[in-house]
Amino acid sequence: MLVLIIACLLSIVYFNFQFRLEVETNDTSDPNISVRKSISPATSLPPVHINSSWIGDQWIPPPGYRTYSTRELQTFFANHSILFVGDSTARRSYATLYSILNKTNDPDNVSVFSIHDEKIIDVNKGHKTEFCDKEGYFYCRKTSQNNVYDLINKSCLGDAISTSMLREWVNQYTLVIYALGPWEIMDKAECGAGMFGRKNQTDDIFQILFEGANDSKHTRFIWRTWGSPGTKKSNPKYDKTLWNKARAHNDYVKMLIDKNDMSRKNEGKELGAVSYIDWGKAMLPRLYPAEQRISGDIDAHYGWPARVTFIQMLMNHLVEMDRQKQLKISPWFSKDQADNHTYDDPEQFMTTYNGGTDEVKMIKLSFCNDCLWAKGISCGMRMANTVHKGASELKALVYVMETPSCNNSAIENTTFDERGV
Repeated sequence: MLVLIIACLLSIVYFNFQFRLEVETNDTSDPNISVRKSISPATSLPPVHINSSWIGDQWIPPPGYRTYSTRELQTFFANHSILFVGDSTARRSYATLYSILNKTNDPDNVSVFSIHDEKIIDVNKGHKTEFCDKEGYFYCRKTSQNNVYDLINKSCLGDAISTSMLREWVNQYTLVIYALGPWEIMDKAECGAGMFGRKNQTDDIFQILFEGANDSKHTRFIWRTWGSPGTKKSNPKYDKTLWNKARAHNDYVKMLIDKNDMSRKNEGKELGAVSYIDWGKAMLPRLYPAEQRISGDIDAHYGWPARVTFIQMLMNHLVEMDRQKQLKISPWFSKDQADNHTYDDPEQFMTTYNGGTDEVKMIKLSFCNDCLWAKGISCGMRMANTVHKGASELKALVYVMETPSCNNSAIENTTFDERGV
């Protein structure tokens, strides 16, 4: 009898446990469901970087989010045509996600080789072996679901987007992902080393996005915040300097997007089409010091666990955005961020551009920054490199605009001397 009573009690305890488990968790067969049912459906989750953690090189999602399998990623992204915009860090993330989405043979066993080998992530680096019929694109591929999956190479803020690019992208893609940063953080001459004003350029990017894509029903724009490059030798002071630069830009971008979302909320509008994933903040415990960094083959790169972390953050972010849209709830806002709208910039990284002399301003009206000067080099990059070598901004403009493709003026055939320059 005693044994029977104990057995009954254990059965009741087990039943109660299973019942609570079913109530507090979701059916994971649907990748669009990621939150516990115990969370109020009218409540938005904090951004996916908040309260995330690490065990070794494994990123742990915060409460309310979860880790997705290959099959779930494939099911979700089957509904998307995707464009990555950025530098080599974008290329490597692009290739890693591409391999995952195209892993149709044994998707429950994705090897490190298939997402990290140089034959996978460095195609077209140095020697071009894969060709694209879209001018200016680095890759143009299709996923196993026959969706468009492209990459365009943009390493600097100055050429990250234009109105014409935006018009093209909103007609081709449902998801545009920005992933860049190292060239700016390392003050590359090709980016102008800040002389054109990183704050101004960032403002220009998001003005174009907010004005041209905010109300898009078709295309989402995701900005991946910047991580900091590593250093060849462990240099804690320089590591901190690099992170300060990345953090200053990240905080400014988040402020711009949060202000845009709050403005739309106050106007009674739906969620905007522009959002961010604070991958840089989530990655901070694995950026420096050197012995803790998830490092790649060079200082500016990151190892494959960092790229998989971004893919998991991206999936969680998009699922939560879909939930917010479906339930018509506003995104989560930090009260401090909403009230203060400030960012810390100890390295004075977020430079501003005062416009130069009247003569420079007039010439710039006809200057095409994004046009090609020669052999894939943009006019803006050539000008920045000329200034870096010691030329004044005026002389650099005159020199670069001698190439007709860099001159938007209707009187392209008129020489600079004839125009009084």
